[in-house]
Amino acid sequence: MPAQISNIELGARTAELAVFALVSGLGLYFWSWRAMRRRWAMRGLPTSKARSVAMGLAELKGNARPLAPSPRLSPVRQVPCVWSHVRVVKHVNHGKNSSATTMLDQEVREPFMLEDDTGKVMVLPAGAEISGVELTSVSLRGGMTKPAEDVAKFCDMNGIPWRTGFLGNVHYEIHEWALLANAATYLLGEAATLTNVADETHRSVVDKLKSLLKDPARKAEADLNKDGIIQQEEWDATKGKVEEEAMKEQMAKQAAEPPQSKVVVRRPKFGYFIIASGDENTALQAQGNPALLMVGGIAAIVAGIWLMPKATWASPAAWVSAMVVLAGVLAGPLFRAVFRR
Repeated sequence: MPAQISNIELGARTAELAVFALVSGLGLYFWSWRAMRRRWAMRGLPTSKARSVAMGLAELKGNARPLAPSPRLSPVRQVPCVWSHVRVVKHVNHGKNSSATTMLDQEVREPFMLEDDTGKVMVLPAGAEISGVELTSVSLRGGMTKPAEDVAKFCDMNGIPWRTGFLGNVHYEIHEWALLANAATYLLGEAATLTNVADETHRSVVDKLKSLLKDPARKAEADLNKDGIIQQEEWDATKGKVEEEAMKEQMAKQAAEPPQSKVVVRRPKFGYFIIASGDENTALQAQGNPALLMVGGIAAIVAGIWLMPKATWASPAAWVSAMVVLAGVLAGPLFRAVFRR
């Protein structure tokens, strides 16, 4: 005799599905609003030049220049780059089922310079949303011919058995992305001063005083009365001279260096930090289309409300929850007005 499902069990399952649809729809909806605000920021912010960039949220375009004389090479293709990300996934088929295990997921990001026709600024990429060009997308399966030489070398160095050990139900996927050195790069982040004169002067004073204490000749000069002990008054006088010397050095250094050498672009406390290969249009394409997510979120919310059992709406808590959901949906235009800057 087939199992019977009571109306109570069916109602409970429907309610669970409705709650899942509502939560998923709200998540998609608000995430899509965030993505939309990011697109508005990218489209609405004018492009600044490296030499004249103002402090605060800024958009820049230029070429990515590595700091080191010999740029870093991407792990698989060995291409000069300033950022790289490689992922290796092992797939195992079990009849109708399959499993995927990430064997390697390695990202390397380090500071680099962004240079345009007016100058250059340093970029600190920690915390950035980075989208580079895809250098490698390889699937290694049993019975295939030898992969490219650089891919085979990468596999040998990371223990991926492309030579032997392949079974019909196992294959590997290798993906690699990079920001190429000296290539066009788009940047949206916070422009800020790297350090100020006071910070550098303090650091210089500390270094000079440590050096003085290690040098017997200079330490003897600080002992003005030559009694073998540096008194507090003697130390204060020596420290004052060192501070004056350090300040003069820093002011001379500040005057000799171009203004943009003191500017960095970093992750803002509030806002977006985006680094992408190519121009603004390429960066926008990498962000995807949030309008589709917004439509999907609204559809999931409507489906959740429709699936909710009628008995649920007899509860005041259900109406309160519905009002919260409705307020969240209607708050979208307000968020747009506030965060579109």
